[in-house]
Amino acid sequence: MERGRGPDRRRAQRDVLRAAQHRRGDRAHRPGDRRQILSVEGLSVRYGGVDALRELSLALEPGELVAVLGASGSGKSTLLRAIAGLEEIAAGRVLIGGEDVSRLAPARRGVAMVFQSFALFPHMTVERNIAFGLRARGESTQAVASTAEALGLSALLDRRPGELSGGERQRVALARALAARPRVLLLDEPLSNLDAQLRVSTRGEIRRVQERTGVTTLHVTHDQVEALALGHRVAVLRDGRLEQLGTPDEVWERPASAWVARFVGTPPMNLVPGERGLCGFRAEDAAARVDPGGEYVFELAERVGADVLWHLRRGEDLVAVRAGGAAPAVGERVAVEVPEARVRWFDRETGRAL
Repeated sequence: MERGRGPDRRRAQRDVLRAAQHRRGDRAHRPGDRRQILSVEGLSVRYGGVDALRELSLALEPGELVAVLGASGSGKSTLLRAIAGLEEIAAGRVLIGGEDVSRLAPARRGVAMVFQSFALFPHMTVERNIAFGLRARGESTQAVASTAEALGLSALLDRRPGELSGGERQRVALARALAARPRVLLLDEPLSNLDAQLRVSTRGEIRRVQERTGVTTLHVTHDQVEALALGHRVAVLRDGRLEQLGTPDEVWERPASAWVARFVGTPPMNLVPGERGLCGFRAEDAAARVDPGGEYVFELAERVGADVLWHLRRGEDLVAVRAGGAAPAVGERVAVEVPEARVRWFDRETGRAL
């Protein structure tokens, strides 16, 4: 079920209208064009006295899908809206295909955006929703049929949004964006209004469509599982700044800071004081066993899917380790061993990786 509030849907629909209402002839390059590359340089956005983005720089390779991950208020959606031309930039610039588009109207940037609330027009059929932007610009609607077929919507073209499931509405919004053949596709938490099971299947569908079309994509999410599963690279945002940019493996195994180590992972990376600073290790990298001479005390066992986690305490330090077999009694001593190669060290003062 779609859970977005009415004002949010209306604002998203207005944004769709803004992006569509411009002179004809400003068509984007087709997917696969080597000019499809997005770069933001020193981007800052301010709301009154609040810095929503702070000198953020990020570059995408042609055909790349970068997932932007962050907590609420980190600047994720502001970044997308600034790239699309829906937010005023205080400093920096946006380049698409090597061209500075910072002062261009949204429709002239060659981008398409899928909003969290889908922003579909309830009185229009699926076919008319997909073709809306093309018709508003006076462009050919020939791409509608092929795009609908690629997303499994051919049999639904005569239906209205109210007759569709949440997953089908999401696909219509994605089809509308792709039908315009954008140079850059911007996805603003497109799965957040779907239930957990549907999010998993739709996540895979987005990845397959993106790889098939080759469109350069920036995908915003607060869901770390979604970001790590979808992105060729993951950009982790914190308070309007880029905290880390790397492959999913790099972000998971070699976090750039203690903050990223705590933010990414369920459970998060364990961080305990050590000789060189903060010692970090993942639950799956540790081996735990009952040992009367162990440093830790067993507190509880927690089943997380196929894994069982032991939650242990050493003074003020709490850690979680993946373990098998019967759980110890509460209060029993436990020894924990971590291979040196799996340990990550962070500066105690700055939190940066050593």
